[in-house]
Amino acid sequence: MIDRPEAEDIGGAINAAMKAIASENEQLGGALPRNYNSLEKPILRELFKILNRIPTANITEDVSGKNSQYFLGNFA
Repeated sequence: MIDRPEAEDIGGAINAAMKAIASENEQLGGALPRNYNSLEKPILRELFKILNRIPTANITEDVSGKNSQYFLGNFA
């Protein structure tokens, strides 16, 4: 996302990604937020810059799944 043009609708792109993830994983139901348009573009860009700093060499699909389960369980 951080390589997208400044004028692009980042919130809309994230919303579309959440919709696609939910359509592939019915058990998520309405758990994934789709209101990223309410956040300002600079905030979303900064979030992605921060997330891009996380080393991904040792991250497996299982770790991503566990993180998702944690966040959905605690914040959904």
